[in-house]
Amino acid sequence: MLTRRSLIGLGVAGALAPVGGTAYAAAIRPLPIGLFVAGGDAPAVSDEWLAAEVAEANRLFAPQQLSIVEAWRRPLPGVGAAIETAADRDALAKHLVDGAINVFVVASLRDIDDPKRMRMGVRWRLRKNLQKSYVVLSAAAYSTTLCHELGHELGLPHSHVVDNVMSYKRERP
Repeated sequence: MLTRRSLIGLGVAGALAPVGGTAYAAAIRPLPIGLFVAGGDAPAVSDEWLAAEVAEANRLFAPQQLSIVEAWRRPLPGVGAAIETAADRDALAKHLVDGAINVFVVASLRDIDDPKRMRMGVRWRLRKNLQKSYVVLSAAAYSTTLCHELGHELGLPHSHVVDNVMSYKRERP
C-alpha cells in the first residue's frame, strides 16, 4: 500500500492529508502509473483500451483533485498473458520499477481462492515482502476496474454503497 511518505516520493505531496478526521486527495501533481503489457507482438489489449481505462480513472478521480498519468509503458517480457496462480502474481514483482504505481495488464487473471472464477483486476502484495504492491489488470476489465484497483493501492477498502467505484454492487452496468 502506498503510504503518505511514498505518495510524497511519487510527487503527490498533499495526497491523503487528514481534514476533520477524514482523508482526502489533494494532488499537487498527477500520480504516475507505469504500465506493463503482456503479449509481446500481440499485446493483451490495444492502446485505445489502455487510454480509455486511464481516461475513466481520471474522470472518477477528478472530484478528489487526483489524477493519474502514464509515466511509461513497457512490454511484459517472459511472462504469459494468463495469470493463473498466486505464484504467477508474485512472479510479476521481478519487473517492478520505482517511481510509479506498477500496473500489469494481462489477457486473463484467475481468482486464486476460487479457480473456477476469473477476475478483472487485483491489487496484489508480494507474499514474501508485503511492502511491494502492484495492480494486475485483466483485458476483461470494466472501464472502472483500473480506478477501483488504484483506490486499493491508495488505501481505500471496499464499499457497500451501490454504484460506488469501490463497491462490487451495481445497479447500472
